[in-house]
Amino acid sequence: MSTINVDNIAEYTSGDGVTVDGALIKDSKIAASAGGGLVLLSSNTVSGSSSTSVDNIFTSAYTNYKVIMNIRGSHTGVQYLTMKLRTGGADNSSSLYTSGVRTYRMSSDIEFEQRIHEGTDWKLNGWLGSQASNTVSDDLTIYGPAVARRTQISGNFITDEVGDQQTGYLGGSYEADTAFDGLSIIALGGTWTGQINIYGLGE
Repeated sequence: MSTINVDNIAEYTSGDGVTVDGALIKDSKIAASAGGGLVLLSSNTVSGSSSTSVDNIFTSAYTNYKVIMNIRGSHTGVQYLTMKLRTGGADNSSSLYTSGVRTYRMSSDIEFEQRIHEGTDWKLNGWLGSQASNTVSDDLTIYGPAVARRTQISGNFITDEVGDQQTGYLGGSYEADTAFDGLSIIALGGTWTGQINIYGLGE
C-alpha cells in the first residue's frame, strides 16, 4: 500500500469535506456521524435575546448531551436563567420539573439555595444583570432527553457580577418518562448576549 505524507489537507468552501478512517471532517469540524468524544451539534450566537430555542437536536445518535454557555446579561436587577425541554417545536411547560441550585459567593461567607418541586422549568442560576460587565458561564449535562424515560440535568456555573463573583452547582429531573427533541433557555427578566453551544457525547 502506498503512503502519502503531507503537512496540510486543504478543503474548498464548496467541498464535501475529507473522510479519514470513516470520520468526516468538514469546515475544520468533525461531523456528528463520526461519533466519539464531544461533537458540536449546534452553535448559537445570541444578541439581546430573552430566550433561545433549539429544535431537533436530541436524537438517537447520542444518549447524553453537553450545553456550554458564556453570556452577559442586561437587566435592572437580578436575572434568572431557566430551561424548558421541547417536543415538536413547542416548549413543555408541564408541572413536572424538579431542580435544585446551590450558590457560593467567593468574596464572603454567603451561600444561596433554591429548590423547586413540580415547577414548569428547570432553574439554572441567577446573577445581577444591572452590572454592565457581568459574565455568566454554565457547563451543563443533559441525560437521556431523546429516550422515553426521566430526563435529568446536572452542571456547574460561575457568575461574575463585577463586585461579587459566585460559583455553584445544580441538578434536576423531569418527573415522567418522556422523549424530547429540543430545549429552550429563557431569562426571567431582561436579555442576554453571548454564545450557547450544544454537543453530543460520543459513546
